[in-house]
This record gives sequence, C-alpha cells and structure tokens, in this order.
Amino acid sequence: MLTIKTKDDRLDFGPGDKVEGIAGWQLDVPPDRIRLFLMWYTVGKGDEDACIVEEIEIETRSSHKEKPFSFTLPDRPYSFEGTLIALQWALELVTEDPDEVRRIEIMVSPWVKKVVLNGGDGDDD
Repeated sequence: MLTIKTKDDRLDFGPGDKVEGIAGWQLDVPPDRIRLFLMWYTVGKGDEDACIVEEIEIETRSSHKEKPFSFTLPDRPYSFEGTLIALQWALELVTEDPDEVRRIEIMVSPWVKKVVLNGGDGDDD
C-alpha cells in the first residue's frame, strides 16, 4: 500500500506555495526505488496532456517506511475546469510495479479555488 499525506491534509494551494507532507509505503517486497511526482494533467475532449514538474526519487530496500517531502509550486498553470477540458494537479507515488500507484489531486490557483470557465456564454453564474 502506498500513501501520500499532505501537511494538515491541505489540498488547496496558491502559486509558489510549498506542498509538504509524508510519502509512505507498506509492501510485501521491498522496492528498489520509489518516485514521487508533482505533476499536472488535462482531461476532457481531445488530446490529453501531462507534465511532470518535479520528481523526488527515494532509494530504499525497506518494505515499509515513511519519508517527508517538499515541493515548491510553479507560478502556473492553474487548476481549472471548463466545458471541454480540465487541468488537474496531482502528487503521484509509484514503484517499479505498475499496479503500485497512489495519486492525490491538489488544486493550484491564486484564488485558492478552482477556476471554472463558463464556456463563453456571457453568464457569470
């Protein structure tokens, strides 16, 4: 089992904020390495895109452990949700085994809330 816990369970951040927390694992077989990614990806219609912004590589021979982490968020892009596409930030913890993945979504916005695009119909509701 892989776990990611942010400091104070915080999931909403502004550009330039530090994302801190603990990455943990409890596995039957000790992995050679574990990687933690700070990333964003798009979902929706059309081609999906993804970008690994930063990576922490944890070398380990232990089957269970916890390791603190810290990332500093870039200025952009912001998390947003539109009619056709959305951009989501995430922390993702992975081992060499493709079945061992843990992802938690975080939000990045200068307003500390997700930007919602209204589709250009002029209605601001």
